[in-house]
Amino acid sequence: REALTEADVVVRAGGGDRSAFGELIRRYQDAVFGLAYSHTRSFADAEDIAQEAFLAAWEGLPRLRDASRFGPWLHGITLNKVRMHLRAAERRRRSQERHSAFARTQAPSAETHAGEEPARDAVTAALSRLSPARRVAATLYYINGYSCQQVSSFLGVPLGTVKRRLFEARQRLKERLAMVEKRLKAERPKSSFSRRVLERIDSVKVAVAGEHVGAVLLTDKK
Repeated sequence: REALTEADVVVRAGGGDRSAFGELIRRYQDAVFGLAYSHTRSFADAEDIAQEAFLAAWEGLPRLRDASRFGPWLHGITLNKVRMHLRAAERRRRSQERHSAFARTQAPSAETHAGEEPARDAVTAALSRLSPARRVAATLYYINGYSCQQVSSFLGVPLGTVKRRLFEARQRLKERLAMVEKRLKAERPKSSFSRRVLERIDSVKVAVAGEHVGAVLLTDKK
């Protein structure tokens, strides 16, 4: 019996196969988490965003036309969730400033990771010195042991570009590299992550919206 390709797994998941989607979550959870962390610089927020990204992927998967493009497609979904998160953080910051003349001005990303433990903050500080593109490449490479080719496929950028960004990131991290790699691996989602996402999928019910045939409304179970 031939092993299923990733495209085969994607097709099955798009047809409603939860176990197939669980396999996709396990394959990509560190990449999605790492991408979210690279932009928010908060491990806690990154896990929340990762869950939301996979929920959106489950809902949209039946409409994915090219199963071989699942990685870049999921990357786009994750970036959209990151943008939504950062916009919400910015709205909260502005609201706080309006209500307090003494509120300290800070970037959304700084707000999201404020108060995390020193070891986490040290890694975040080291990665924050990198450009966004280099930070993403380094985070994805070191968080799981993804190959440069896998990182390239997920990001949808040329392999040579990933290798160059990774080389430049290593040059800038230097003696902090071992610390960064160790902490990223320690912070990545646990094995229970896929189960929690699938449980949230199960908590969603589909209800017919009005009398329009085929129109559905996704709502949380009460």
